[in-house]
Amino acid sequence: MTYPTPRNNSWTALEQANVDALRARRRVRIRDDKATGEETATLRRWAGWGTMRRLFAPDSPESLLRTVQTLVTNEELDAGSRTAALNAHWTPPKVAADVWTAVTAFAATTGSEVRSVLEPSCGIGEFLAPAPQTVKMTGIEIDPVTADIARLLLPAAHVHTGSFASVNLPKAHFDLSVGNLPFGLEILTDQEYNSDRLPVAEHFLLKATRLVRPGGLLALIVPHRLLDSRDAKVRERVAELASLVTVVRFPSHRSCHSDRPGVVADLLILRRRPHGNTLTPREPAWTGVVTIPGSSIQVNEYFIHHQEHVLGDLVTSGNSIKVIADSDEPHTGLQRVLTGALSKGRGVA
Repeated sequence: MTYPTPRNNSWTALEQANVDALRARRRVRIRDDKATGEETATLRRWAGWGTMRRLFAPDSPESLLRTVQTLVTNEELDAGSRTAALNAHWTPPKVAADVWTAVTAFAATTGSEVRSVLEPSCGIGEFLAPAPQTVKMTGIEIDPVTADIARLLLPAAHVHTGSFASVNLPKAHFDLSVGNLPFGLEILTDQEYNSDRLPVAEHFLLKATRLVRPGGLLALIVPHRLLDSRDAKVRERVAELASLVTVVRFPSHRSCHSDRPGVVADLLILRRRPHGNTLTPREPAWTGVVTIPGSSIQVNEYFIHHQEHVLGDLVTSGNSIKVIADSDEPHTGLQRVLTGALSKGRGVA
């Protein structure tokens, strides 16, 4: 996505785009009508408070703070200051569209269809936007401004303002859960779904799995720690509930995570086990890890057996890993891997 040249020399291009989106939101709400095509394009450039962290710093440009204060309420600005610190990663539209193409094809192999979808941390609805018009969409977004922009962009969707940890949703209900989970290490209170006090991505993955119906699908982008952690408890718990369809590891550059370069992330596609269906030896192994030779770094065993599912070269850098890609367009490799996984019928019991 391209961003406008800042009209104020002290602002960044992202800050200018965010201010333009806030202005468009205010105009639409005052007018009490649907957004025009031009306003919709402007609203889609909202990149979240995480790209506005400077706004909440002591050395913030005074003009930026004054402008934003005229466009949001004090309560919205306070909420923005809290969510700015969260590790939210927003997804390029091409990647979201490819994921939708894959999951609808997977669903068709079982003779089912996607009629209801849940996005646990929806942002402005990147993963809801490609859904067919017949699909009932539910999104959860903790930030009030971002949730409101999602409603303007997707008027047919039910967008709840709040944390996925506290929202009350029916169990075993949705045909699909899709999205990009928060990557931070925050531990959220959720007595029913997070009694073990897991970090937010692990917590949200387990909760989303229980909210999907038997036979339904999950397609969630998760931090690589979830698959590479030496502690396999979360993976084992997920594997009891769902069979693995496929995993894809993205390159660690900006085109995969539009607001945070350098992040290593995985697309994890699962199928909720039908009642009575248990783990079988035929399923691909993904709960264990192996140590990369010459280092102390662990990587998920799945990528040892399916190196083509890493969209680039997996390299070590100190105590961490990176995925270096030749192409700036990860969706090209993503299409190839997802098409191959579908042709082999993985995850279909």
